[in-house]
Amino acid sequence: EDGKAFAKVMSLSQTYGNLIAEFCQNDLIKLGIEKDTFFEVGYKDKVYKILWGTTYSDVNYGFWIAFITSEGYLKIARNFKNAVNLLKCSVDDEIYILKRDNQTIPKSNAKADSLGNLAWGELLQNNPAEAEKYTLEALKISPGTKWLTMNLAHCYLLGGKVEEAKKIFTANKGQKILDGSFYFEDFVIEDIEYFRKEKIENEYFDEIIELMK
Repeated sequence: EDGKAFAKVMSLSQTYGNLIAEFCQNDLIKLGIEKDTFFEVGYKDKVYKILWGTTYSDVNYGFWIAFITSEGYLKIARNFKNAVNLLKCSVDDEIYILKRDNQTIPKSNAKADSLGNLAWGELLQNNPAEAEKYTLEALKISPGTKWLTMNLAHCYLLGGKVEEAKKIFTANKGQKILDGSFYFEDFVIEDIEYFRKEKIENEYFDEIIELMK
């Protein structure tokens, strides 16, 4: 239907956050999806870019990967992250897959990426002022880059500029980032969970999570 193939979720792994769906290799081939190329997987109103790969290391940390299991079914996963938490599906729910025509990986600006990574490191040290400095510099080089914009919102939130942070969070909710691999709100929630894991707390974290749901 509309280029999509639908199948039920057979099982979920609570430990690893992977899921097995009733798709088999021939289903992907019939859709024109080839091994080692990207396609899309969706449930309800969310759809994500995913690679039909061989090993988890075929994608970067946190990104989507799909395999054909030894039983012949499609496993959907993320590298070191939880796929089920993002798809929010259950056993017997119908998910869908479709071919992705654009296989080109967008080029990023190495200097902006480096500054953004420095900013993230400062955020994890709970140094929002330093992180903001690096992030603003990165955004001058690569304006409009969503993950850098997200970093800036985190800087504002941890630095006490709560209303400025909320404006960025709400303005970008529902926007796709990283070439369709994720949604802005997905990463916001995962980042806050990671901050808490690193013992960084903020009285507004729960409010932002609710705002992003």
